[in-house]
Amino acid sequence: MNFNEPVLFNESKAAALGYPENCLPDELWAASPRDLYNANESDVFAYLWDKVTNPENATHIVKEGRPYITLGDLFFVAKEKIADVA
Repeated sequence: MNFNEPVLFNESKAAALGYPENCLPDELWAASPRDLYNANESDVFAYLWDKVTNPENATHIVKEGRPYITLGDLFFVAKEKIADVA
Protein backbone atom coordinates (compact mmCIF):
# COMPACT_ATOMS: atom_id res chain seq x y z
CA MET A 1 0.00 0.00 0.00
CA ASN A 2 1.21 3.47 -0.87
CA PHE A 3 0.35 5.78 2.02
CA ASN A 4 0.16 8.79 -0.32
CA GLU A 5 -2.55 7.14 -2.37
CA PRO A 6 -6.24 7.92 -1.71
CA VAL A 7 -8.41 5.21 -0.20
CA LEU A 8 -11.86 4.08 -1.37
CA PHE A 9 -13.31 3.66 2.09
CA ASN A 10 -12.78 6.33 4.70
CA GLU A 11 -14.34 6.39 8.13
CA SER A 12 -15.70 9.95 8.02
CA LYS A 13 -17.53 9.37 4.73
CA ALA A 14 -18.85 6.01 5.97
CA ALA A 15 -20.21 7.68 9.10
CA ALA A 16 -21.75 10.58 7.14
CA LEU A 17 -23.58 8.11 4.86
CA GLY A 18 -24.65 5.83 7.68
CA TYR A 19 -22.68 2.94 6.17
CA PRO A 20 -22.56 -0.09 8.50
CA GLU A 21 -18.78 -0.13 9.12
CA ASN A 22 -18.96 -3.44 10.97
CA CYS A 23 -20.14 -5.05 7.69
CA LEU A 24 -16.99 -4.03 5.79
CA PRO A 25 -14.14 -6.57 5.78
CA ASP A 26 -11.18 -4.99 7.61
CA GLU A 27 -8.82 -5.38 4.65
CA LEU A 28 -10.95 -3.05 2.50
CA TRP A 29 -10.06 0.02 4.55
CA ALA A 30 -6.71 -0.13 2.69
CA ALA A 31 -8.23 -0.35 -0.82
CA SER A 32 -7.37 2.39 -3.29
CA PRO A 33 -9.33 3.50 -6.37
CA ARG A 34 -7.00 1.44 -8.61
CA ASP A 35 -8.13 -1.73 -6.79
CA LEU A 36 -11.79 -1.23 -7.83
CA TYR A 37 -13.33 -2.75 -10.96
CA ASN A 38 -16.78 -2.48 -12.61
CA ALA A 39 -17.94 0.40 -10.39
CA ASN A 40 -17.28 4.06 -9.78
CA GLU A 41 -15.51 5.24 -6.64
CA SER A 42 -18.68 7.05 -5.61
CA ASP A 43 -20.59 3.74 -5.65
CA VAL A 44 -18.51 1.79 -3.12
CA PHE A 45 -20.69 2.79 -0.17
CA ALA A 46 -23.81 1.65 -2.01
CA TYR A 47 -22.81 -2.00 -1.60
CA LEU A 48 -22.12 -4.54 1.09
CA TRP A 49 -18.81 -6.26 0.34
CA ASP A 50 -17.84 -9.88 0.90
CA LYS A 51 -14.51 -11.70 0.74
CA VAL A 52 -14.35 -14.42 -1.92
CA THR A 53 -12.13 -17.39 -1.08
CA ASN A 54 -12.95 -19.76 -3.94
CA PRO A 55 -11.03 -18.86 -7.14
CA GLU A 56 -13.78 -20.37 -9.31
CA ASN A 57 -16.31 -17.99 -7.75
CA ALA A 58 -14.00 -15.05 -8.40
CA THR A 59 -13.72 -15.97 -12.08
CA HIS A 60 -17.50 -16.22 -12.38
CA ILE A 61 -17.97 -12.81 -10.69
CA VAL A 62 -15.54 -11.14 -13.09
CA LYS A 63 -17.39 -12.65 -16.08
CA GLU A 64 -20.74 -11.42 -14.67
CA GLY A 65 -19.44 -7.86 -14.55
CA ARG A 66 -20.23 -7.39 -10.86
CA PRO A 67 -18.24 -4.76 -8.92
CA TYR A 68 -15.15 -6.19 -7.25
CA ILE A 69 -11.97 -5.15 -5.47
CA THR A 70 -8.60 -6.89 -5.57
CA LEU A 71 -5.92 -6.43 -2.91
CA GLY A 72 -2.96 -8.57 -3.85
CA ASP A 73 -4.29 -12.12 -3.72
CA LEU A 74 -7.44 -11.07 -1.82
CA PHE A 75 -10.69 -10.71 -3.77
CA PHE A 76 -13.86 -8.95 -2.61
CA VAL A 77 -17.21 -8.69 -4.36
CA ALA A 78 -20.17 -6.36 -3.99
CA LYS A 79 -22.78 -8.80 -2.76
CA GLU A 80 -25.82 -6.54 -2.54
CA LYS A 81 -26.85 -2.90 -2.75
CA ILE A 82 -27.79 -1.03 0.37
CA ALA A 83 -31.08 0.73 -0.35
CA ASP A 84 -30.69 3.57 2.14
CA VAL A 85 -27.09 4.56 1.29
CA ALA A 86 -26.61 6.86 -1.67
